[in-house]
Amino acid sequence: MGYAKFIVVGFLAALANPPTKEPGDKDTHVVLRQRFKIPCAIDEKGADKIKEVRLFCSRDKGKTWKVHSQIPSERVVFFSIKAPEKGLYWFAVQLKRTDGSLEPKSMEALTPGLKVKVSLTWTEKDEENLRYWRQEKNKLSKGNPNFRDTADIVSDLEARKKAAQNR
Repeated sequence: MGYAKFIVVGFLAALANPPTKEPGDKDTHVVLRQRFKIPCAIDEKGADKIKEVRLFCSRDKGKTWKVHSQIPSERVVFFSIKAPEKGLYWFAVQLKRTDGSLEPKSMEALTPGLKVKVSLTWTEKDEENLRYWRQEKNKLSKGNPNFRDTADIVSDLEARKKAAQNR
């Protein structure tokens, strides 16, 4: 694709629960939350020729694609995802150039740059992560720039735990 790419390392680091690999599919990341961010970067070389970055999502392993987000290229840092339910999500990027051309040229030519399985089951590993993030939050003062992000992680984990208990 050339100019835009997912930053999978950033995606992995951005999650409160590090994703695991799906058995049988080395490219699928399992996450334990419905909300997550996918970092995206545009290479400086050729960036002036890109007008917009489009994120597509497929729920049927690439048979059909729907536009998830369209962001002007100068504003692309990450895509915010809210998965409506558990399951498999494939993500692909399409670039719209300043001359109006698309890369890839059609939705049929899209290929997944990231595969994510959203799992909503609360596990002992989740409980460990919640304890860890609560401790991290307690170490920080409210004036610390990391406090808000850490508090958001704790809040999200607590909400997921409550939702799992109510199922």
